[in-house]
Amino acid sequence: MDWSLVAQSLWNLLAGMVRRSKTMPENVHKNAHRGRILDALRHDPGKNLQRICDELGMKRGTASYHLYVLERAGAIGRHSSPYTTHFFPRQATEEERTGLTLLRRERAYEVVHKILERPGIRQKELLREIGMSRKVFRAYLQGFEQEGLLLVRSHGSHRHYTPTAKLIKLVDMLGWNGDDPSAANAPTPPSRPPW
Repeated sequence: MDWSLVAQSLWNLLAGMVRRSKTMPENVHKNAHRGRILDALRHDPGKNLQRICDELGMKRGTASYHLYVLERAGAIGRHSSPYTTHFFPRQATEEERTGLTLLRRERAYEVVHKILERPGIRQKELLREIGMSRKVFRAYLQGFEQEGLLLVRSHGSHRHYTPTAKLIKLVDMLGWNGDDPSAANAPTPPSRPPW
């Protein structure tokens, strides 16, 4: 019997067990990169790969690999939109994932911030203040209405927009609510979205 072959086989078996143990659900957070990714997603859910790389200073391949391991272990979930994939902590419901993905769109922050600032704002005033065309606004409005984030009331030829409790909850999850800057986890919203 060739003992070197047996020893090599045993070594390969043990090495494989060690590699698998590092990606088991109970051990997945022990890796420094994965721990940082989990913390970032708990603090600010719905980030995409590029934002994770930028904020954590990780290379794209490294972040992709660790997101894959976290997802496979069930520690995070994802929601894909037509142009990107957003990652969420395991606790986020599908409804929250969909709503937060909508809020991560390019100019959604401006629309939402203005409606939260002035509930019941007329469409004409809203569009003038944020400098958006009706055509572009319609695309945002359709998603917001489908997800139940806005109440739309018509008075004659005027349309008024009011945030729903669901929108307020999602905005709080993102830390966009800056009404009281002294409150914990409520930073003053930037003039542009942070992504």
